[in-house]
Amino acid sequence: MTMTDSFTSRDLDAVKRRIKWSVTSRYLTPSDLDDIVGDVLLAAARTAPTDGVTIAAAAITNTSRPRYISRKVKDAEPYASSYRFGDASRVDGLSASEYDDAVLWSHGHAASASDAEATIRDLIARLPAGESRAFTLCGEFGYTLEQAASVLGISRSTVDRNFKRARATLQQALTH
Repeated sequence: MTMTDSFTSRDLDAVKRRIKWSVTSRYLTPSDLDDIVGDVLLAAARTAPTDGVTIAAAAITNTSRPRYISRKVKDAEPYASSYRFGDASRVDGLSASEYDDAVLWSHGHAASASDAEATIRDLIARLPAGESRAFTLCGEFGYTLEQAASVLGISRSTVDRNFKRARATLQQALTH
């Protein structure tokens, strides 16, 4: 899929999940989510190069920019979503993932994650960007290597390598 190809509902769901996963704000509402998705897709369409980069890859890249996303949410704390990459947020001593999950759950946007899920999300967030994207698309959203390569605009072998590295890193972190 290139910038001119259609954007499937599966791609849209992946972008929405990524935004829900990235945004931390007590004020996130369903209309905020729709507005943010629209802004992200518009920015992706405007800024993505036309040399084969897919709109889904550009959108997922935009959702990986914490400052961009946190500015789009009403009353978001400055750099709120960048707490995910730190050891703890400023709120109640919760880890970033616990804070995200508690905020989203309290507003009915997501089920409360278990401790294991929060740990895995934190580990995924710490992976290098390429490995994290490959694992998210193939591991979480069930894309094949070919589909993920198409979405990310990279070769199948690169996706395969990144996915295998991510799995090995996560396996090592979870077993040791």
